[in-house]
Amino acid sequence: VALAQLGVPDLPSGLPSLPRDLEIERRVRRNVEDTVEETTDAVEDAAEEAVEQTVEQTVAPLAEQLADTALDSAARAFVRDVDPQGNPIELDTVVVLVETARLDELSHAGVVLVSRRDLASVGLTMLTLRKPAGATLPALIDELRASWPGTAVDFNHVYSTAATMTAPDTAPATAEAGAPSVAPDALRVGIVDSAVQGDHVMLQRTRVVAADFAMHEGARPLTHGTAVASLVAASSDNRAVIYSAGVFFQQPGHAPGATTEGLVAAIEWLVSSGVPVINMSLTGPANDLLEIVIGRAVERGHVVVAAVGNNGPSGEPLYPGAYEPVIGVTAVDSRKKVFRYANRGKHVDFAARGVNVRIADSDSGGLRVESGTSMASPRVAVVIAELLQSGEVAASAVRSWLIAGAEDLGRKGFDPVYGHGLVTRPPVMMSAD
Repeated sequence: VALAQLGVPDLPSGLPSLPRDLEIERRVRRNVEDTVEETTDAVEDAAEEAVEQTVEQTVAPLAEQLADTALDSAARAFVRDVDPQGNPIELDTVVVLVETARLDELSHAGVVLVSRRDLASVGLTMLTLRKPAGATLPALIDELRASWPGTAVDFNHVYSTAATMTAPDTAPATAEAGAPSVAPDALRVGIVDSAVQGDHVMLQRTRVVAADFAMHEGARPLTHGTAVASLVAASSDNRAVIYSAGVFFQQPGHAPGATTEGLVAAIEWLVSSGVPVINMSLTGPANDLLEIVIGRAVERGHVVVAAVGNNGPSGEPLYPGAYEPVIGVTAVDSRKKVFRYANRGKHVDFAARGVNVRIADSDSGGLRVESGTSMASPRVAVVIAELLQSGEVAASAVRSWLIAGAEDLGRKGFDPVYGHGLVTRPPVMMSAD
């Protein structure tokens, strides 16, 4: 009955008795096998077509989905996959960044709108889409890039911290609505990282304004963000207000990760909150959405600082540290020698102390020793925040000021190991040596 409904002819009802002649018998058997194979192919093709038609009929046009103000934006389950280059991504998911004024121009049959986030401070809207049945993710991205010119379309890549990160501890995923009230002359530093243990002894004299931007279910680790926050607090002599944009989540059996959409949302929150300096001690692949939102932040007078990564001297450039507008920072020890696992290249702008430094340990509530480029970039972020707070240095002149004041290391002049050299301020630095 099922075959008849799909328009597939019935199998022959009666096969003639096989002659004894062996050659004729083989031919008949081949005919039977061919008939069965053709029938099977027809059934599979008809079934696949029926499923695709059903999906197209049940998924509302994109314009209708965008108009649905009741769209659920709750944290969702995460399923891992890889892109064609082997970088980790979210399965079957595409992220899109579009000028908010151009939303009405977007149309597509079959894609499912997972979430929409308006990024008012940078004039953009981020869409998270699920691919339609029968499509491949790379092909869908190519198709959307071609049919939606002027938008950014990419995988929802996964990023990791640029240092060791254990995560048995979790923080509640609570977000602070709107921009909190902070004195205009406060030394404000934003960190896009894991959540922060705000009541740690090393942060008791520091105000931490926190919001969660991890879009997926799972634990909210504290280890790395707490360490970075403690370095901001110590380097600023506890004068900084730390804006903690938590982006990392962790599932059982997997390392903590942060997705592109979380990073984009976090950066926009820091821009909207008026945080002049944004530190990103995390690394991953290049992504069109991440590059664009960082560019918008820089255009609006914010400075983005990032760790260059710990994949070794021959490691490929990692992002966001390798983006041109970002100030990429490597790590050196107390003898001003580069961290042996630090990435190298023309994207390394400056060096700062980041080897064998004491940081806050959220596991024990005390201190521990850590090394990595993650531990160096917060120091440079604090120096930049002090420069901007003085009112004497514009955001566009920060890089030039840092170059002029850097201590040259390694080969004379700029080099791919130390960049322009060691950023020596601020004078307060903790060391395990």
